[in-house]
Amino acid sequence: MLKKISTRMAFAYGAIIVITILIIDIVLIFSYQDRQLSKNLSRQIEYGYFIAGIAGEHIKDTGTLNRVLQDYTKNVEGRVIVMDNKGRVLADKYAEYFGKTLKNSVIDRAIKDKVSQTGYAKQDKHHIMLVAVPIKDSRGLMGLILISTYLDSIIKDIYDLKIQVILISFLACMLAVILAWRLGCRISKPIEVLTSASEAIRDGKLDMQVEIKRTDEIGKLADTFNRMSQEIYKTDISRKRFLSDVSHELNTPLAAIKTLVESLIDGDDDIYVYKEYLNDINCEIDRLSILVKSLLTSTRLDQSEILKENVCIYDEVRFLSRLFGPRLVQRQMMLKNNCDKRLLISADVSMLRELLTNLIDNSIKYGREGGKIEISAGSINSKKFLAIKDDGIGIPDKDLPYIFDFLYRVDKSRGRGVEGSGFGLFIVKKIAERHGWDILVKSDIEGGTEFTVIIED
Repeated sequence: MLKKISTRMAFAYGAIIVITILIIDIVLIFSYQDRQLSKNLSRQIEYGYFIAGIAGEHIKDTGTLNRVLQDYTKNVEGRVIVMDNKGRVLADKYAEYFGKTLKNSVIDRAIKDKVSQTGYAKQDKHHIMLVAVPIKDSRGLMGLILISTYLDSIIKDIYDLKIQVILISFLACMLAVILAWRLGCRISKPIEVLTSASEAIRDGKLDMQVEIKRTDEIGKLADTFNRMSQEIYKTDISRKRFLSDVSHELNTPLAAIKTLVESLIDGDDDIYVYKEYLNDINCEIDRLSILVKSLLTSTRLDQSEILKENVCIYDEVRFLSRLFGPRLVQRQMMLKNNCDKRLLISADVSMLRELLTNLIDNSIKYGREGGKIEISAGSINSKKFLAIKDDGIGIPDKDLPYIFDFLYRVDKSRGRGVEGSGFGLFIVKKIAERHGWDILVKSDIEGGTEFTVIIED
C-alpha cells in the first residue's frame, strides 16, 4: 500500500498537517468557548453585585424590594431572585417563586462560603448559567441574589464556530494531502527515472543518460549519475579495446612461434637453420615476456598504495644514467643532468623511477644516434617541473593526442624498425595521474621531443 514514495510522503505529510490542524481546532474552539462564557459570567457577577447593593437596603421590606427589583431588571434577560440567608425567596422578577425556599448546589455553596458562586444546568433542553451573589452587611450574610440566564445563543455561536472550523479544516486537510501527494510525485518521478536508468545500465546499456533539469539535490544526483554512466561507458570501451589490443599483441608472437615450431617439426634443415629459427622463437618469447611484464606493471600501479617521501630528482637521474650507461655508449649518446641539486619533490620513489625509466628509454630508442638527452628539473612560478628532451625523430602531430593511450605506437617508429610495446607512455601517464601531476608534450619531426611533467606536491 505504501510502497511508492509519493504515497508515503502524502501519508506522512498529510498526517502531520491533519494532527496540527486538529490541535489548532481544539485550542481555537475551547478558547472561544471559554472566552464567551467567561465574558458572560463576569457580566452577570458584576450585575449581581450591583443588584445586591440595592437589595441590601430594602431586604426587610419585601414590597419595596419587589418594586425595586422590577424596576432594575425589566430590561435584563433571565430571572433575578432575591432570597434570605436560608434560601427563602423574598423577591422574584417573574413573581413565580415568591415565598418558596430554593435549594441547589450553587445556593448551598454561596450560603456556606458567603462568596459568589457559579454553576451550569440544563432544563427542558435549555442551557442555563446560575450566579449566586451574597448580600452582606457588618453583621454577616443577609441574603443572596440568584441570577439565571439562558446560554442557548452562546452555545449556538460555539456550535456554529465548530462547524465552520471543522469544514475549513477538512478542506485544508484535503488540499494539504493533495499537495503532499503532488510533491511526492515531483520528487519520486526523477527517482523512478534514475532507477529505470540504473536498471538499464545493469542490463548492459552503459551509455544511459537521464534528462532531469533541476538545481536541487536530485538535479545534482542526476548530473552525477550521467557523469558516472559516461565514465562506466568509457571504461567499458577501454576494457574492450584493452582486451582486443592485448589479444592481438599476444596472438602475434604466439602465431609466429607456432609457425616457426611447425617449420622446425616439418623441416629437414641443417643445424644453422635450426639455430636461426630457435633464435627467432627466443625473440618472440622476449616480446611476450615484455608484454606480460608491462601488464603486471599497469595492474600494480592501479592497485598499489602511493608511499610519498621527499625525493631529490637530481640523485634519481644520476642513478638511472648509470643504469642506462651501456645503451647510451652503444648508441653514442650523451645524457645531460641539468636538474637542480637542491630540488626535492614529494613522490613514491619506485613509481618516480618507473616514470623516468620509461621516458629515458623512449629518448634512447627514438633519439638520434650520436645525439644527446637533456633532463631538467626546477621551479617556475611556484610550480615544480621535470623535463626530458631528446633530438630524435619526433612524433607526428596527428599522433600526439594518442601517444599515452594503451598499446598505441606511432607508425613512423615502426617504419624505422624501432621496437616498442606501446606500454611505456601509458604507464608514464598513469603514474603522473596517481600523483596528481600533469604531463605535456612538444615534438618536431626530425627535431626531437620534449616531455614536461608539472609537479604539484
